[in-house]
Amino acid sequence: MFDPSIVDNDFPRIPRWRSNLLLSYPISRDVQLSGGLRYASNSFGRLDNADTGSEIFGAQDEFLFVNSKLSWQPSKSMRFGVGVDNILDEQAFVFHPWPGRTAYLESKFEF
Repeated sequence: MFDPSIVDNDFPRIPRWRSNLLLSYPISRDVQLSGGLRYASNSFGRLDNADTGSEIFGAQDEFLFVNSKLSWQPSKSMRFGVGVDNILDEQAFVFHPWPGRTAYLESKFEF
């Protein structure tokens, strides 16, 4: 069955623009500072592109998230890190809400 209301519409959940920018700076031989930007333009969730709501459950919002991380590698077999994702605590939805500001710790051990 042919539905003319979906002809030439944007494909659901695919933004027109999506990009990532990642930067790393070695503070010393053992310490590295990293930062990142994640961007996506808004998109539609339905085939007919009739959904235009934003900042609500089910919406497809535009977002720009800012992230940072500090890593320390005391030896070849160990690495520790601390970071924050979505530093600006931006609220955005891609059907479900994206997480707000999130801090994390990480460790890596190789045997």
